[in-house]
Amino acid sequence: MPAPDPHVEPIISHGVKPADVHTDEEGALILDCTWTGERDEVLHKGDAHAVVYAEYRDPRLTFELNLRPRLNALGECWGLGNVHPGQALTDLVNVAEGRDILGFVVTADMAVIAGNPKRTSNDEGLSGTVPGTVRPFVKSAAAIAAP
Repeated sequence: MPAPDPHVEPIISHGVKPADVHTDEEGALILDCTWTGERDEVLHKGDAHAVVYAEYRDPRLTFELNLRPRLNALGECWGLGNVHPGQALTDLVNVAEGRDILGFVVTADMAVIAGNPKRTSNDEGLSGTVPGTVRPFVKSAAAIAAP
């Protein structure tokens, strides 16, 4: 297969790009991203078995990145395209420090943890999903190491 023409841009865009769009990550072409703000609901019922008090605990932001893994010269996946379940995700462009997503303002102190990734192979190549969770009250490795 011949190399792409270095003088032809693969994507040309015009206008104002929306502020809240997905961006490609190291090792992965991001096809789309779904965000969900979550809390656990704890309901307390009174004598009439009706809810008299409601608590919403454990705030967290979950996401799922649908992607095409990028391959190195040996045809192997790397970066976000080869993430391990439970791995801390650092330096994600889509979960950048200071970004406000559904009322969660991301900081470097928050742990971002990969869920159970999936990879699919078909005639069009590799694709997959990487779920993750931003946990505001769990310290990241960087926050723990900071003096």
